[in-house]
Amino acid sequence: MKNNYSLKHSFHLLVIKVVVSTAASFVIILIFWLIWISVFPRDYYEKVYSESFLNSVEKEIPNLLLGKNKNIPNKDSKFQYLIIIDGEKQIKSDDFPTDVIDLDEISNGPHPFVKNNKMYSFKVFNYYPTVKILMVYPAFSTGNQTVDYINVVLQYFIVASPFVLFVIFLSIFTTKLYRAIRSKFKIVETHLKEIEEGNLSTPLPHFYDREFGELSRQVNKMRIELKDLLDESQKKSIVQKQLFSSIAHDVRAPLTIINAEAELLGILSKDITVQERCSVITSEVSRIDQLLTELLKITRLNTDSYTLKYEELNIRDILHCTILEFSSLCKMKEIEIRENYKNNLVAIYGDQLMITRIIQNVLSNAVEHVNIGGEMECSVIQNSLETVISINNTGSLFSAEYLEGEFIPFYSNKLQREKEHFGLGLYMSDLMIKKMNGSITIKNENQRATVVITLKNN
Repeated sequence: MKNNYSLKHSFHLLVIKVVVSTAASFVIILIFWLIWISVFPRDYYEKVYSESFLNSVEKEIPNLLLGKNKNIPNKDSKFQYLIIIDGEKQIKSDDFPTDVIDLDEISNGPHPFVKNNKMYSFKVFNYYPTVKILMVYPAFSTGNQTVDYINVVLQYFIVASPFVLFVIFLSIFTTKLYRAIRSKFKIVETHLKEIEEGNLSTPLPHFYDREFGELSRQVNKMRIELKDLLDESQKKSIVQKQLFSSIAHDVRAPLTIINAEAELLGILSKDITVQERCSVITSEVSRIDQLLTELLKITRLNTDSYTLKYEELNIRDILHCTILEFSSLCKMKEIEIRENYKNNLVAIYGDQLMITRIIQNVLSNAVEHVNIGGEMECSVIQNSLETVISINNTGSLFSAEYLEGEFIPFYSNKLQREKEHFGLGLYMSDLMIKKMNGSITIKNENQRATVVITLKNN
């Protein structure tokens, strides 16, 4: 398609190409046919054989008139004849047609005629007007049976060729146009996938036909707008991170002082009530400090400032070692932990620090909500693409509201488990797992709160 062509114009041009190509090809076929019939003329019996036969008959007419010779030489069984003398049938070939023939009509006719692919020709000799010859032979024959068969095939082909050629050229040019359009769609599709993956630096190539040119312009306009929005968002995220880090640092400074003064006041005071109040102050300061730490981690995860370190990992060892960290706490609550691993677990690739932190968050929440003397079960299963870690516990279950909302930071009391839980833990775990193209799902199954962690093997 040339410059500034519309798709409508391209379809019109396709029709013209099909018609012109069909007409040109048909003309070429007709030229070939004319050459063919000039090389193999189809008047063998009319021009060659009949002339030779008539010459032979003319030489025998005197004997025929005297009734002496009734055997006329005929070497071709396809050529039939009837010799009439004085209006009566006298001599005919062995296979002469038995159909009723109106001899007067034939004799009065000025020209030979064709009937049922047979040529009927009547001959009267100038010197012997009482002798008439009716000749019946194949019409339009070359005298060669093979060539005649080819001629029949060629005639049928010539009749059908316009339709066949039209279909062939329509298929060829339609396929060509489809491939041209499809290649442009492929370019657009590939570019949109790049945009989806976050590559906004490469523009979509310009197309010269109007429709795709307009599509290219709109896509590039969208790409530029998205890039501007993303750049602006990244700048805001950086400013937000810096601002939050600064605020956290500024808040921690007076908190440290408050904590130190409260501890000192508790040590110096002999009043038990004052000591208890000072203990509450230091405890709450510690909680605020922990909350600031968690918020800083969330900020890092949301601003993509954390770089994943992929390495080969044994997920069984990681899960087992993490479970051991909670063994003392489990003993205190008399919790039974069961580990279930499938055989032949293969190594996976991921960030060990991040995976360990995710498992720690889930186990911490599970241990906190298991009833005394309860149970926890940790299992790992694999397929060719994914590794699935399932951690479930008896005790409190997820509320229906929380299952619908899933991982919402700073949930209200309406979105929590029966025993208050899950503020930032699962929200942070969800952010971390998504960075590794994994997922976390929660559900209540068999009267157990269950968390399912899915990791890609590669």
